[in-house]
Amino acid sequence: MWLWRMFPRLPVFSRVHALVYRWTGGLVGSRLPLTKLEVLLLTTTGRRSGKQRTTPLVYFRQGESLIVVASNRGAGRYPAWYWNLQFQPQARVQIRRTRQTVNAKDARAEERRFLWPLLKAKTPLLELYQARTKRELSVVILRPMEKA
Repeated sequence: MWLWRMFPRLPVFSRVHALVYRWTGGLVGSRLPLTKLEVLLLTTTGRRSGKQRTTPLVYFRQGESLIVVASNRGAGRYPAWYWNLQFQPQARVQIRRTRQTVNAKDARAEERRFLWPLLKAKTPLLELYQARTKRELSVVILRPMEKA
């Protein structure tokens, strides 16, 4: 929680975070301070602008898939990256120095029922974020694209 108070201008912080992450190959920025939470860079295509947008996100592994939550820190609206994935589900992720193309999809109800308790156990803040908003926080599954 202290992290968000230190950086009230989150969009600016996110851009700097992504820049430092890329510049250091994830040596800096691939973990949230004082936690064991890992961070990836998600690059989506802007639904209106068509420009590439990169967002640092906490992620979790589930087999070959990567799981992210469209929490927007409990705001009443979905984050922009979520809407971008609804428009164009193909995206790129960078985990440390490794980059790959992924296909995004919302977790189905049964997948969410399975994943949500696991995610809350790893990140108790998700419960706080869920309590802040009336919308159900979307769980997004990022699956690696097949290599040709």
